[in-house]
Amino acid sequence: MFRALPVSFSLAVLAFATAPLHAQKWRVEEVPEAGIQIEVPSRLERMPLRLGSSRAHHRAKLRPKDTQDYVRSQWAWSCDVYEWSKKEAGADAAGIPDTIPEEAREKIRELLSKSGAATPTSFESWLEDQDSVTIKVKGKKKRGKSGRLDFEHWVWLVDNQFGPIGICYCEAAVYDFEDRQVAIVIEMPLETPRQKKPKSKWKKLIDFMIKSGAAFERELTAEEEALEKDRYADTPERIEALAKAKKNIESLRGWDYFTMPNYIVFYSWDFEKPSAQTKSKKEAEFYSERLEKMRALYLEAYPLDETGTKAVMPDPASIPSLSGPITGGAKPVDASAAKKAESEEEAGEQLGKPRFSVFRLCATYDQFRKYGNTSGGVVGWFSPTSKELVVFLGGDKMMGKG
Repeated sequence: MFRALPVSFSLAVLAFATAPLHAQKWRVEEVPEAGIQIEVPSRLERMPLRLGSSRAHHRAKLRPKDTQDYVRSQWAWSCDVYEWSKKEAGADAAGIPDTIPEEAREKIRELLSKSGAATPTSFESWLEDQDSVTIKVKGKKKRGKSGRLDFEHWVWLVDNQFGPIGICYCEAAVYDFEDRQVAIVIEMPLETPRQKKPKSKWKKLIDFMIKSGAAFERELTAEEEALEKDRYADTPERIEALAKAKKNIESLRGWDYFTMPNYIVFYSWDFEKPSAQTKSKKEAEFYSERLEKMRALYLEAYPLDETGTKAVMPDPASIPSLSGPITGGAKPVDASAAKKAESEEEAGEQLGKPRFSVFRLCATYDQFRKYGNTSGGVVGWFSPTSKELVVFLGGDKMMGKG
């Protein structure tokens, strides 16, 4: 016959059983070298990479602090961060960053060539180079939640003769950035031959870490921030244009700027809510990036001339207003038409001069209307004189999605 236990006793047992999980403390580990940050157990220690290591793609190494954090208090588990460059700039063919001194890079190349191993160019090729690997999950797409990054999920077993049975369970979150690929790799020794994955206390740690990756954005100093904002003002003409444009907002609250490859971007926010600046800036960055992409597509269809400053103009002889009617008898060119053509040519030369156009994003539709003195129904305008495109944030709410 069974007897019911007191509620207080049951709760005490439950608290004891779950204590390790709730007692586990976490911290955010920033890995600026790879441009990401992850959440890790507080007792997971960041170790320096070995000097002279030939693992050119290795960016961070984390290991348990004490043996009490090991599997069976004997076998260490690991968390590593790797990075592979997607473009030539910033890394050589072996993926060795150009931030490493040339002498050290040469030694790394020498070690790689002596090893006879092909240099991996991505996570997948890196994994293919490993010995005795059995892949269980191959690049399954996962959505990041609560500001975390989307990633590809990989699971595999490796027979590396490490741990109680010589087999390690491995998981990875692989993040695709525009210029690089980054992977968080966790290896955990299995304890028995029947195990398909680690015990729950270890698996919960892995699950949390794998989903925790977020973009790392180091806070810039005031000097660095100013340089970053002006980074595309890289010619005397652009520096002059930016200096003139900045005078338009230099004494205003709730306005700031940054530069893009082809635009000076002005954006605004509610000056009574300083915290709103971050959101407005992100939206301004999103739309200005889209504008740059549209410009690139436009130039594919309508390329610039050899100077790179103005569109290729048609042959004047092919324009009816300059050469007379296409059919019928010969007709002298009208003097007024010739004068008009001359003024258009001068205007074309002016338009052909290098310019740094302004893309202005007002915080609200009301502010947009006040700035341009526009009537209702106008949702954007462009001035050929000032070379300024003006729109407003929040258009989706006013006009509907899409």
